[in-house]
Amino acid sequence: CSPGFDGQSDSCKACPSQTYKSDYGPTGCTDCPDHAVTLKKASTKQTECLCDAGYTGPDGGSCATCSPGKYKLTTGPATCSSCPAHMEVATATSKCSCSKGYEDDGDACQACTKGQYKDVVGNATEGKCLPCPSAHSNTASTAANASALCLCNAGFAGTGGNKDGCTACAKGTYKEGLADTPECVKCTDHSTTLKTASTLKKECLCDPAFQPASASSSCQHCPAATYKTNTSNDECDSCPAGEHRVPTDPSVAGCLCEQGYSSIKSTGACIACSPDTYKAQVLNRDCDACPTDSSTDGAKASTNES
Repeated sequence: CSPGFDGQSDSCKACPSQTYKSDYGPTGCTDCPDHAVTLKKASTKQTECLCDAGYTGPDGGSCATCSPGKYKLTTGPATCSSCPAHMEVATATSKCSCSKGYEDDGDACQACTKGQYKDVVGNATEGKCLPCPSAHSNTASTAANASALCLCNAGFAGTGGNKDGCTACAKGTYKEGLADTPECVKCTDHSTTLKTASTLKKECLCDPAFQPASASSSCQHCPAATYKTNTSNDECDSCPAGEHRVPTDPSVAGCLCEQGYSSIKSTGACIACSPDTYKAQVLNRDCDACPTDSSTDGAKASTNES
């Protein structure tokens, strides 16, 4: 049988692909080295054995697999190639695709913008950047390669990688910075925020009847004879003359007329109860008339009917 034909068969059959025979005679065909193939049947030389896709080496020689991250798509002696920046191959015989965190814009692989992620290697539909699952989450940087890198925005607590995973901080709480936290931070005692989703500690303001403590970030009760009616970090104001704050009752935000004094509705000032009237409570109201057949003997600012 001629070169290229199997001499061990009855009819000199052509050597199949991946084999060759160099000489005349009754010998059989010889296998190509591992991972090498021939481009046709009846090959007559070992140099017709070419390294397959994914392998590199000289014609007729041994073939080595492409090193990790490199590829070779053709049969022959070509060397393995590296992918361009931000691209990689799944196997040594596959084309380069955009890495995780990058998507194909038609010309090159571009990083996913903040608020997006891509957790697969690919250029097709499944290889597009996706928005973070929660509407109130973001990523700390571009090129995020997993949904777990989506974090809850400031003012929201929870898990940003889950749909509806971030919940707005309730009034009286806040959360600073981009992070996943199980819950928001509570304002100190006697303080609150003016809205939900507060993002800074300084948004915690002292309640009515409380002012900031001088040596800490806490809120303290307004001192005696002072008042505060709004939610703020303003200091308490002094009560007008004749009015006194009740310092043991934090529910009272304004100044109240003391015992023996009534409140003038038009000005809010306190005046002494006139003779034959009295007021026993610390309240902003009129004085009461003495019972029949009783008087204060001309005294003002009486505090009881006896």
